[in-house]
Amino acid sequence: MGLKVYGIGLGRERSIVAAPNQTAAAKALGFSLYSFRQYASVTVNAEEIETAMAEPGVPFFAPYSGPCRGTYSKLREHERQPL
Repeated sequence: MGLKVYGIGLGRERSIVAAPNQTAAAKALGFSLYSFRQYASVTVNAEEIETAMAEPGVPFFAPYSGPCRGTYSKLREHERQPL
């Protein structure tokens, strides 16, 4: 099964992950499936796809800084903010 890169932007950061389906992506990012389906989507952003596909299943985040996003880094377990 192919991977998709899912992204979700809430608050002051955007989180992404490469996963085979929404259930796996929601779990990796620490969201309930309900919340994930409400706020996340498949991304077409080339930078996000390249970053997430380098390490499938590993969540990444980037803080918003004005109109632009910062650099993506790995999301650490203690930083997850589930809905």
